[in-house]
Amino acid sequence: MSCTHFSIIERSKLELLHSQGAEIRAIGRVLGRSTGAVSRELKRNGSSGRYDAQEAQQAYVYFADPYSSWQRGSKENANGWLREFFPKGHDFAKVSDAELQHALHLINNRPRKCLG
Repeated sequence: MSCTHFSIIERSKLELLHSQGAEIRAIGRVLGRSTGAVSRELKRNGSSGRYDAQEAQQAYVYFADPYSSWQRGSKENANGWLREFFPKGHDFAKVSDAELQHALHLINNRPRKCLG
């Protein structure tokens, strides 16, 4: 965990515990942070008396445009690998767990290019 910044997961837990009325010490124990760090985080980002994890994180979410596969590189690549085993239109309800595990094993252990 970072010594200065809270992750989005920590902030989400903080928001939940704070909304449930948990004390700062209890929140610090759950997050593995000092009470001072939790208190500072709440003061910095809890201006209206409530804490909003997404607002505190200021996370920007990017949504790709429809039918623009080049904007979703790794996702489209993974879909292509999966399509080698299960062609488009294949009914996944008919795929057994063993078949799926075999396909995932082959995909995850396939040789990849190394950067460098």
